[in-house]
Amino acid sequence: MDRPAKLIVAVTAIIAIAVIGAVAYSTLSAPTVVLTGLQALSTNPGLTANASSSERQVNPGQNFSAVLSLSPHWPISVEYISIATPGFSIISLNASLPLRVDQNTTLSVVLRSDQSYSGAVLFIVNCLNSSDLAEKILIPDVTADTSSKTVVLVSVSNVGDVALSNSTAYLIRSDGLAVNSTPLHTEGLLPGKISYFNINMSYAAATIIELYRVQVVTALGANATSRVFALTCNC
Repeated sequence: MDRPAKLIVAVTAIIAIAVIGAVAYSTLSAPTVVLTGLQALSTNPGLTANASSSERQVNPGQNFSAVLSLSPHWPISVEYISIATPGFSIISLNASLPLRVDQNTTLSVVLRSDQSYSGAVLFIVNCLNSSDLAEKILIPDVTADTSSKTVVLVSVSNVGDVALSNSTAYLIRSDGLAVNSTPLHTEGLLPGKISYFNINMSYAAATIIELYRVQVVTALGANATSRVFALTCNC
């Protein structure tokens, strides 16, 4: 091979190496959003908030999902949710705000950053007490016998500042209709205590396509709702 041909081959090789190097550098140095962790801070001591996500790296401008887990210590009204980390914004939330939270609640959040970032993301959950009543209650659990379409047990926790008055439990269908009710002798239940009530609150017309919850309302107006549950099953 003569000298000009060798020179052409060498120059071509150098150019090829330079192009490959530029592409590799561009790929490695492309802007990314790297999440080292997610945190959530509640503005009210009556609510504990946590955030998590299975996605750890996305491109700027790309949506990604996170989960907010809300645990109330008494009934709370979530007024709005924001992100304190600069450059991030909430695109959508699977709930309408304000949202009353009186049971453990999980919210799905879609967020995005339009710039590169590496670090943690901080959510701020702004919330208020849902009422100014001294009575405050939560419903830690409810038990249903799906074979008889009957709620057989409900628990009431006094998370307020005074002993409770008597209350009424309502069986609420997923469309909001109260289909049955029963009185609960909660009178005198002291702050910080829980009572369990064996009841017999049924709804014979319940179907497998519906979900139900129990709402308890005291004589003085404090109220709370249970987790959602099925009243019957395709067994």
